[in-house]
Amino acid sequence: MALIHLKEGGTFFGRIKDYDWKGKFLVVEIDEIKVNDKPDCRIISWDNVESVYDTDYDKEENK
Repeated sequence: MALIHLKEGGTFFGRIKDYDWKGKFLVVEIDEIKVNDKPDCRIISWDNVESVYDTDYDKEENK
C-alpha cells in the first residue's frame, strides 16, 4: 500500500499496480472506489505526483 500525494487532487492510499519506466505515468488501484465490486484502477501522470510513500516498507523494516 502506498500513500500518494498529488500536486492537484489531494492525498490517498492505493496499491501501485504498474508504472512507466520513462516516468510518464503511474497505475494505482484504489480500494475505497469500487467498480463491479472490484477496486478501481487509475492512471496518474507523474507530472501531478508530489510524492509516493510506501507504507509496507516500514512494516518490513520493523520485523
